[in-house]
Amino acid sequence: MQKWIGDGRFTRDPELRHLASGMAVCSFRLAVEGRAWRDKDNNLIRDTQFLDFEAWGKTAEFIQGNFTKGDPIII
Repeated sequence: MQKWIGDGRFTRDPELRHLASGMAVCSFRLAVEGRAWRDKDNNLIRDTQFLDFEAWGKTAEFIQGNFTKGDPIII
């Protein structure tokens, strides 16, 4: 398990599916602003990373029911 705390925006609507056991699984991708730096001309450059996530059970159902593409979220 990895621990990460951050914020981002949904790049597409979350996708909910159910396993044969009935467990809900929600897959989604977030655009997360990474590090920032200045180039040689002192322009601010920001690095965007795209991270994939999965949520399970009630959390999966909550995310699918309450978030859409472009919405911000803190994980």
